[in-house]
Amino acid sequence: MADHPLSRADDPWRTAWDKALVGHLLPLADKGQPPKMRLLFFANTYPLIHHYALALKKCNKEPRKFIHLGEWKGQNSGKGTICYTNSPQDSSANFRVTRFNPRWAFVPLTPLTSQIWQACLKVEENRRKDSPPEFDCFAASRCRSRNMCTSHNRCRAPKLTEFLRRAHDSGYDSISIYSELQDLGVFLAEKVAPFFDICRIFFAEQKHNSLPMLADNGNRLRQNDLRMFIYGGSLSSYLMGKNSRYAPLALGQDSDLPPTMDLRIVAPAEYVNPLKLYHQALYGDALDEDDHDKNDQCPPFFTVYRGYNDLAWLLQHRSSFKNASAFAHCLRDHHITGSQLDAQVAELVENL
Repeated sequence: MADHPLSRADDPWRTAWDKALVGHLLPLADKGQPPKMRLLFFANTYPLIHHYALALKKCNKEPRKFIHLGEWKGQNSGKGTICYTNSPQDSSANFRVTRFNPRWAFVPLTPLTSQIWQACLKVEENRRKDSPPEFDCFAASRCRSRNMCTSHNRCRAPKLTEFLRRAHDSGYDSISIYSELQDLGVFLAEKVAPFFDICRIFFAEQKHNSLPMLADNGNRLRQNDLRMFIYGGSLSSYLMGKNSRYAPLALGQDSDLPPTMDLRIVAPAEYVNPLKLYHQALYGDALDEDDHDKNDQCPPFFTVYRGYNDLAWLLQHRSSFKNASAFAHCLRDHHITGSQLDAQVAELVENL
């Protein structure tokens, strides 16, 4: 059996972008005793696993000794260990990397929900006919180029509120929310509260050894119960590809996201600067698929998305990506970077 490309010393698929990102992590990997990382398996956290492993290999060290998978629940850095956290109370968090920005909820397609969804889509398309192009994308304010803005339009989705109103009028009298994380379930429950008095939330904190898709935990669904799903970026991207079974509903911009939507990184002080440089490069121009080194045989995120898919298969995780562009879209569509948030705050202060 041929070696996996990442195991080769002179991997022809590794891009200049990969090499630059690995370069930011070499000061960590080149230590006599490199720091350990306890990292999470999400689309926005996997790249650090991938590139730190490459950096360790370059320094002739075994990645499995220094990289371990963790979970949100009980996520603790430990002395000298680097980890991601979403806990706003964690005073040791050194800097904010991104804020997760939920874009879509999903509803399973049945004859009735499909009929409601199509009616809502017609309303949304009629509304958009007279809208200027720059407002056709609710994330346009965060786009760095026109290409990035228009790429958001590949998703035709009616608004969540319009769908909920019509679903209630069509006879649904309760709703069950299935969520990857508890905070996402609560976030969606607050949005459906004006339309449904009965709302149940089922969630499973991220565990790498179990499927995140949830069953009904033995509770019998009522005939007039509407099911709805809300997941993180990777599983949302997965469901977007299952358009014969699930329909997306646009959540819209929300400036009132809970603090737990922030992704922070905890690290010893000596590693903060390299990690900042790494994440700035990760969320930099590579997210614009038209802006990369034309001499590279593959675009940015090529080796990352392949590595992600391999690990997802091993962990029996349902999310996967078709190509490098899909992975980049997932990061860009579902996350606001820490630097963008800081710029927004600075702009608000300046306008006071």
